[in-house]
Amino acid sequence: MSKHDPLDLNDIYERMMHITMPPNVGPREFSGDRHIFDDIPSMAEMPIGTPFVNFVDGDDKKPVTFACIQTMDSLVQYAEAPKIQCLVDQLLPIAWGSPARGDIPAKCPIFEIDGLKKNNCSAKSSDPNTHDGSYNLASTILQGNGVGIAQPAVQSVMEEAVEVVGELTSIFSQLYRLILPTCISKEEWDVTDFHAIDNNIYGFGGLEPNNTGLQMNISSLQFGGPLLKAIGASQGWFHTDSHDDHSRWTLFTLLFRVPPGNVLYRWFLGPFVEILLLGCDPGAFILA
Repeated sequence: MSKHDPLDLNDIYERMMHITMPPNVGPREFSGDRHIFDDIPSMAEMPIGTPFVNFVDGDDKKPVTFACIQTMDSLVQYAEAPKIQCLVDQLLPIAWGSPARGDIPAKCPIFEIDGLKKNNCSAKSSDPNTHDGSYNLASTILQGNGVGIAQPAVQSVMEEAVEVVGELTSIFSQLYRLILPTCISKEEWDVTDFHAIDNNIYGFGGLEPNNTGLQMNISSLQFGGPLLKAIGASQGWFHTDSHDDHSRWTLFTLLFRVPPGNVLYRWFLGPFVEILLLGCDPGAFILA
């Protein structure tokens, strides 16, 4: 918990817009099968299941949640845990593909489906022979009319692509509505729903209030390598987003395909979701 003074907003904004990657994010050394990390200056390690909250004007009756981490273990206490696990089990084969089983043919990962279109920022700079880059799967902004017109994103019209993208948007719509209430106050959840209904804000994947966009970023190497080259430093590297909708939270899903190891991570970050599969330690997840 911390006090937020609205009079400091401009100063906070300027600092956040100039934030840079801390120098000692990676491990300092390796000892046997363990990574040795130093604490990162001016950053706090977030306890699992504990929302981080700002109190506007220091008033404990005006809380605003800005981040929360949950694990599958901590979500077990909620009645929604079985539904969340079921949706995660549906998500992983879409992300990474699945082998043939009996009469069921093999399926390729979603990023290998023919005809998927990269965002403008990716299409201009990324290697056309790779899948690395950014894709809008639910909505996009039509350029040339003021600040732009929000409209549904038209991806590949191939039957496989339509089916998979439709399934993916449905999964994330449900995950949003199942996970977010475990991370924010009931008042914040009710206000968010009311805001979406009262303003007739369209979402994706279902008829209930939801986020308006679903973006998929693909990077084949660590440390932001190809993604940094594909969509530029402003989006492919550590940054804050000045265009985020202040009235909603971001549900961020991070999937790693890493070599076999002995560490099992399955993170769910309230407004931000990170899922790490069985494998080696992928390093720190840093939230600005």
